[in-house]
Amino acid sequence: MPKKDYSTETAPLTWNEFENFMSKITYSAQFGGETSLYRVLIFAAVTTYCGLRAGDVLKLKWVDLLEKKVISIREGKTGKNREITLNQKLQEIIRFAYQQASPASDQHYIVSSMASCGTKPLSLQYVNRWLKTVFTRFGIVTQNASTHTFRKTFGRRVFEMNNRSEEALITLSQIFNHSSVAITRSYIGLKKEKIADVYLAM
Repeated sequence: MPKKDYSTETAPLTWNEFENFMSKITYSAQFGGETSLYRVLIFAAVTTYCGLRAGDVLKLKWVDLLEKKVISIREGKTGKNREITLNQKLQEIIRFAYQQASPASDQHYIVSSMASCGTKPLSLQYVNRWLKTVFTRFGIVTQNASTHTFRKTFGRRVFEMNNRSEEALITLSQIFNHSSVAITRSYIGLKKEKIADVYLAM
């Protein structure tokens, strides 16, 4: 099996970078007249605060999130059911994005194709291309920006908030449904960080 090319990996954002990005998107959507940016806002928020795969987020409809404190989803990749608590900040973002979207029906997708008038979600490929453009526009510099950026940001945030503990990695491994903690370490960039530290310590 060929070795993974680390230069093509997606890196997580720091929490400050994530919050800065969200603030810029919110401002442009609210005061800049760019209401379509609500799609980036809610995609980034749900993916990051819930640690969900992009494909699962794109399947969500407004009815799945509105006025909910806890949501239940069936993961597309694993087929497993997950119950996720929505924190207050995420609930506020969902309400704001809903106001910006003004969907004709709560059965519309939260990250919908404008041409479909809410009845079809954006494709994963489209979101990946769009994110690269949006990141560049708002000055967010990260390695290989993609939909994975936000899920990895969730992982890194949980790890940092729990004092970079082994217990945090075990919890993340369970959330991500990884087969080992080693995979989780690599996923959130710890393996690469450790290698870099070796050179810096010379």
